[in-house]
Amino acid sequence: MDHLSTLRLAHPDFIFPKHLQLRAGNWPRYKAAVELTCLRYGLEEHLVRHENPWCAEEHPAAHARWEAEEDACRAVILCNIEDAEEQLGSGPGAVWQVGAAAFWRAAEEQFAGSQPEQAPWVGWGGWGGCTAAVALLGAAAVVAAAWGRYLRGGRS
Repeated sequence: MDHLSTLRLAHPDFIFPKHLQLRAGNWPRYKAAVELTCLRYGLEEHLVRHENPWCAEEHPAAHARWEAEEDACRAVILCNIEDAEEQLGSGPGAVWQVGAAAFWRAAEEQFAGSQPEQAPWVGWGGWGGCTAAVALLGAAAVVAAAWGRYLRGGRS
Protein backbone atom coordinates (compact mmCIF):
# COMPACT_ATOMS: atom_id res chain seq x y z
CA MET A 1 0.00 0.00 0.00
CA ASP A 2 1.42 3.40 -0.93
CA HIS A 3 1.94 6.25 1.55
CA LEU A 4 -1.08 8.27 0.38
CA SER A 5 -3.44 5.29 0.71
CA THR A 6 -2.15 4.78 4.25
CA LEU A 7 -2.86 8.45 5.01
CA ARG A 8 -6.38 8.20 3.65
CA LEU A 9 -7.05 5.17 5.87
CA ALA A 10 -5.57 6.93 8.89
CA HIS A 11 -7.65 10.10 8.39
CA PRO A 12 -10.97 9.06 6.79
CA ASP A 13 -12.82 11.99 8.40
CA PHE A 14 -10.75 14.46 6.42
CA ILE A 15 -11.63 13.09 2.98
CA PHE A 16 -13.78 15.50 0.95
CA PRO A 17 -16.46 14.50 -1.55
CA LYS A 18 -15.00 14.07 -5.03
CA HIS A 19 -16.27 17.47 -6.30
CA LEU A 20 -14.28 19.28 -3.58
CA GLN A 21 -11.01 17.44 -4.14
CA LEU A 22 -8.30 19.44 -5.89
CA ARG A 23 -7.99 19.02 -9.63
CA ALA A 24 -7.31 21.43 -12.46
CA GLY A 25 -9.76 24.29 -12.38
CA ASN A 26 -11.44 23.90 -8.99
CA TRP A 27 -8.96 25.64 -6.69
CA PRO A 28 -11.61 27.95 -5.14
CA ARG A 29 -13.79 24.99 -4.06
CA TYR A 30 -10.85 23.01 -2.73
CA LYS A 31 -9.37 26.03 -0.95
CA ALA A 32 -12.68 26.81 0.78
CA ALA A 33 -13.10 23.17 1.84
CA VAL A 34 -9.56 22.99 3.26
CA GLU A 35 -9.88 26.31 5.08
CA LEU A 36 -13.31 25.41 6.55
CA THR A 37 -12.08 22.00 7.66
CA CYS A 38 -8.96 23.47 9.26
CA LEU A 39 -11.05 26.15 10.97
CA ARG A 40 -13.49 23.52 12.27
CA TYR A 41 -10.70 21.46 13.84
CA GLY A 42 -8.52 24.33 15.04
CA LEU A 43 -5.82 23.72 12.44
CA GLU A 44 -6.01 27.05 10.59
CA GLU A 45 -2.76 28.35 12.07
CA HIS A 46 -0.92 25.48 10.39
CA LEU A 47 -1.85 26.89 6.98
CA VAL A 48 0.18 30.05 7.67
CA ARG A 49 2.73 29.30 10.41
CA HIS A 50 5.93 27.64 9.22
CA GLU A 51 7.49 26.64 12.53
CA ASN A 52 6.40 24.90 15.70
CA PRO A 53 6.03 27.74 18.23
CA TRP A 54 6.70 25.44 21.18
CA CYS A 55 10.14 24.42 22.43
CA ALA A 56 10.29 20.64 22.75
CA GLU A 57 12.40 20.79 25.94
CA GLU A 58 10.35 23.46 27.76
CA HIS A 59 6.85 22.52 26.56
CA PRO A 60 6.99 18.87 25.40
CA ALA A 61 3.22 18.31 25.47
CA ALA A 62 2.44 21.49 23.51
CA HIS A 63 5.24 20.70 21.05
CA ALA A 64 3.90 17.18 20.49
CA ARG A 65 0.34 18.48 20.05
CA TRP A 66 1.53 20.98 17.44
CA GLU A 67 3.29 18.19 15.53
CA ALA A 68 0.15 16.01 15.63
CA GLU A 69 -1.95 18.94 14.40
CA GLU A 70 0.60 19.58 11.66
CA ASP A 71 0.19 15.98 10.51
CA ALA A 72 -3.60 16.39 10.54
CA CYS A 73 -3.40 19.62 8.52
CA ARG A 74 -1.13 17.97 5.95
CA ALA A 75 -3.60 15.08 5.75
CA VAL A 76 -6.47 17.52 5.03
CA ILE A 77 -4.42 19.06 2.22
CA LEU A 78 -2.77 15.97 0.72
CA CYS A 79 -5.59 13.43 0.97
CA ASN A 80 -7.89 15.70 -1.02
CA ILE A 81 -5.82 16.10 -4.15
CA GLU A 82 -7.28 14.13 -7.04
CA ASP A 83 -4.58 11.96 -8.63
CA ALA A 84 -2.13 13.17 -5.99
CA GLU A 85 0.65 10.92 -7.21
CA GLU A 86 0.57 12.63 -10.62
CA GLN A 87 -0.07 16.15 -9.28
CA LEU A 88 2.74 16.02 -6.72
CA GLY A 89 5.35 14.63 -9.07
CA SER A 90 7.91 13.51 -6.49
CA GLY A 91 5.32 11.48 -4.61
CA PRO A 92 3.47 12.19 -1.41
CA GLY A 93 6.13 10.60 0.80
CA ALA A 94 8.57 13.42 0.04
CA VAL A 95 5.86 16.07 0.34
CA TRP A 96 4.84 14.69 3.74
CA GLN A 97 8.17 15.99 5.06
CA VAL A 98 7.29 19.56 4.07
CA GLY A 99 5.43 21.73 6.56
CA ALA A 100 1.71 22.24 6.00
CA ALA A 101 2.07 26.01 5.50
CA ALA A 102 4.84 25.62 2.91
CA PHE A 103 2.90 22.96 1.03
CA TRP A 104 -0.30 25.04 1.17
CA ARG A 105 1.50 28.06 -0.28
CA ALA A 106 3.07 25.94 -3.04
CA ALA A 107 -0.31 24.38 -3.89
CA GLU A 108 -1.88 27.83 -4.11
CA GLU A 109 0.88 29.05 -6.42
CA GLN A 110 0.47 26.00 -8.65
CA PHE A 111 -3.32 25.73 -8.80
CA ALA A 112 -4.82 29.16 -8.08
CA GLY A 113 -4.16 30.32 -11.62
CA SER A 114 -5.48 27.18 -13.30
CA GLN A 115 -8.35 27.55 -15.72
CA PRO A 116 -11.66 27.53 -13.85
CA GLU A 117 -13.96 24.61 -14.49
CA GLN A 118 -17.48 25.12 -15.78
CA ALA A 119 -19.64 25.16 -12.67
CA PRO A 120 -22.50 22.64 -12.87
CA TRP A 121 -25.01 25.26 -11.70
CA VAL A 122 -24.20 27.84 -14.41
CA GLY A 123 -27.44 28.78 -16.10
CA TRP A 124 -29.61 27.86 -13.13
CA GLY A 125 -30.56 31.44 -12.42
CA GLY A 126 -29.70 33.03 -9.09
CA TRP A 127 -29.42 29.76 -7.16
CA GLY A 128 -25.82 28.99 -8.14
CA GLY A 129 -24.02 30.60 -5.23
CA CYS A 130 -26.59 29.30 -2.78
CA THR A 131 -26.25 25.76 -4.12
CA ALA A 132 -22.46 25.86 -3.80
CA ALA A 133 -22.63 27.24 -0.26
CA VAL A 134 -25.15 24.61 0.83
CA ALA A 135 -23.05 21.82 -0.70
CA LEU A 136 -19.90 23.08 1.02
CA LEU A 137 -21.63 23.52 4.37
CA GLY A 138 -23.17 20.07 4.02
CA ALA A 139 -19.74 18.58 3.38
CA ALA A 140 -18.35 20.43 6.39
CA ALA A 141 -21.21 19.13 8.55
CA VAL A 142 -20.54 15.54 7.46
CA VAL A 143 -16.84 15.92 8.25
CA ALA A 144 -17.62 17.52 11.61
CA ALA A 145 -20.05 14.75 12.59
CA ALA A 146 -17.60 12.03 11.59
CA TRP A 147 -14.75 13.71 13.46
CA GLY A 148 -16.96 14.01 16.55
CA ARG A 149 -17.71 10.27 16.41
CA TYR A 150 -14.00 9.59 16.04
CA LEU A 151 -13.15 11.72 19.07
CA ARG A 152 -15.79 9.90 21.12
CA GLY A 153 -14.22 6.58 20.19
CA GLY A 154 -16.93 5.62 17.71
CA ARG A 155 -19.75 6.15 20.18
CA SER A 156 -22.79 8.10 18.97
